[in-house]
Formats: sequence, structure tokens, C-alpha cells
Amino acid sequence: MKFCQPHWDALREAIELRGLGHLIAANGREAAARTVADLTGDDDLANYDPLMDVHWMIASRAMGVFGIAALAAGCPVCELLRALPSPPDGFRYATNEQYLIDGPADAVQQYCIEHGIAQPLGSRDL
Repeated sequence: MKFCQPHWDALREAIELRGLGHLIAANGREAAARTVADLTGDDDLANYDPLMDVHWMIASRAMGVFGIAALAAGCPVCELLRALPSPPDGFRYATNEQYLIDGPADAVQQYCIEHGIAQPLGSRDL
């Protein structure tokens, strides 16, 4: 499962627009090291990567819809857009693409605020 470049860029932009870009790993090697730390229980909030978190949220959604076949598919956002043409009822996103990208990015932003990793946009230390 590999995100297409336009959707990967959209995920990165969604994280950056929420003021969390400084938390993104500098490169693939650093992202992999953070993932290993997460999987082995050696992670902490200091090495939290919101971009990888939204990646895994979307990958998990794809696995829920397609099962193990999602691993052999292409971009999970592209595949989910083909399978689910509109967002579920009751969500505030106008399009399914917004639901799939902005939904996880909003959840990550809330997580960062709740855990003191980031402040709400527009706030500042006084």
C-alpha cells in the first residue's frame, strides 16, 4: 500500500495547515525509526509524527473496507474514493476526499492539543 504523490502531498499540507508541520519526520529514515519505536513501545510524545499517524488511520480504514487485499492495492485514498463515493451521513465534510484527508488530520490536531504537543491555532504562550 503506497499513497499516490497527490494524496501524500494533500496529507502533508493538511498537517501543516493545522500548525503541526514541525512534528513531521525530516525524512523516510527518521519516519521509519519513529515507527519502530512506536511498535516496540519505546515511543513517547517527543517523537510523535502526525503525518505517519494519519497515514496509519487511512491505511486502517482501507484494511477495514478491503481486508488484506488493501496491502496489494495502490493508494488507499484513491481506492477508498472509488469504493465510497461520498462521505458517511452525519459528517461535516462536503466530499469524501475531505472526509478521508481532513478527518484524520483534524483528529491528529485534537490529539496534539489534548496531549500538549501543540496549541490550538491562533493561541500563543502568554
